[in-house]
Amino acid sequence: MAEKGKPTPQFMKHLKSREGSVSKSYLDSLGKLTGGIGHLLSEEEKRLYPKGANIPEEVRTEWIQKDSLKAWDEAVNQAESLGAGESGEFVEALASVNFQMGTNWKKKFPSAWKALESGDYDEAIAQVEYVDPRKKEKGASAWKTQTPVRVADFVEAIGELKSYKENIAYAARDEIKKNAANTAFDNMEKVNEESDVNIDAIK
Repeated sequence: MAEKGKPTPQFMKHLKSREGSVSKSYLDSLGKLTGGIGHLLSEEEKRLYPKGANIPEEVRTEWIQKDSLKAWDEAVNQAESLGAGESGEFVEALASVNFQMGTNWKKKFPSAWKALESGDYDEAIAQVEYVDPRKKEKGASAWKTQTPVRVADFVEAIGELKSYKENIAYAARDEIKKNAANTAFDNMEKVNEESDVNIDAIK
């Protein structure tokens, strides 16, 4: 199970591969001043590191440690609320979403989150992929248009979560059937034993 305060090496590697690591401040795809591994600069940091300024390695290291931990811990909370805390892969995917879009990403995609809560994973996927899943001709969501690879990552993770939940449900149903069969067998044995006792009493 994923634990707070302990981002996995896989998650950190994924972040670097998706965000890249830049030693100078730059404008991201939304025109926001950024540096290091996808760190959005605060107002104070913007004054210290205007566009094109070199950012010391120790500063970039501190940024990624704080940013990744915040995203990870919130992802653990979110996964647990969805009953998916044991799925490390899904926590990693959620952490990536939190890192990119902020820990309040659910407010940007309330319908997707609601679908996840209800276990409607196909609907959740549709909500993150399209502006309006009921009218796909309106086109892809802004998130998918801007960063299609990141959306593809999340869609894949939701699909894996769906399979994970289905496997759990199947295992639970199988266990119920086995228990029911065992109970029926035990009852039958008990009835047979009682029948034998009654026959002996007649004799």
